[in-house]
Amino acid sequence: MATDLLIKKIFVLKKNCYLPVVDKNSAHNLLFIKYNIRDKLVLNKFNIKEPIVKAHNIIAPENLDLVIVPLVGFDKFGNRLGSGAGFYDRAFAFLHKKNLSIRPKLVGLAFGVQQLEKIITQPWDIKLDNIVTETGFIRLLS
Repeated sequence: MATDLLIKKIFVLKKNCYLPVVDKNSAHNLLFIKYNIRDKLVLNKFNIKEPIVKAHNIIAPENLDLVIVPLVGFDKFGNRLGSGAGFYDRAFAFLHKKNLSIRPKLVGLAFGVQQLEKIITQPWDIKLDNIVTETGFIRLLS
């Protein structure tokens, strides 16, 4: 699924868009950078396009409303398989706290064929709130 279409829709709706950037000062951390449609994107070490980091454009993950999360696989319980580096699990580890009054919604973007029966999880894994595939939303089981 092309995230380019989602980004264009975000701008049509006049919402702010933040893109993940691999933090060059830390091996496995993500920064979230405010993105403008005219901003230049550069390839990172994983060959993924990302905006150039400007300190005044960084937002803390806690302050995001909605996060589209990449994945390799998912199950009906909201568990996901990522690329194995733990970027999103680290960025959203604060979600393990039980008494959060406001938290970002994490939505996995996938194809239906990526759904697995059950994913074995680790204590640090972050669950998704929803999954969107080419056929629509998947209602997750608790």
